[in-house]
Amino acid sequence: MNRLFAVLTCILLLSNVARAQRLEWTLLLKTSGAPWEKKFEVSLDHTGALSVIENDAGQIPASTSKLALSLSPSDTQAVYEQVLKAFREFQLTKDTEVRDGTDLTMSLTVKKRTLTMQVFNFGQAEEDLPEVAKVFALLNKHIPKDHHIY
Repeated sequence: MNRLFAVLTCILLLSNVARAQRLEWTLLLKTSGAPWEKKFEVSLDHTGALSVIENDAGQIPASTSKLALSLSPSDTQAVYEQVLKAFREFQLTKDTEVRDGTDLTMSLTVKKRTLTMQVFNFGQAEEDLPEVAKVFALLNKHIPKDHHIY
């Protein structure tokens, strides 16, 4: 009886792992601001492959840096869950002030379906888009300080 229980437990665990592995997703995140400020293009997928392209037009000559990192499965899952929360809780109130600030495009593709969020000329992400700011924070934990995305 114990062997049967152990075998059934293993089968259930393996099927849950297989289901989790089938969920393929890709996050694309682009931010930009004033012409002299940095622009970022970030991608992360379900495997934990993180790519960051930073364009710095404020330097003479303008520079581009690229980072490729690998996140742990738990860190990858944390980003995915925070992105879902950012989409669920996204709202701009009527009294939101348009500011000369950052533009943001965030897209999440899961099973060939894409959710996209575009926000233009907002101020600080921590104030105007707190759930997106948490996505930035989760990603920035793995990125060198001088290349943090915003």
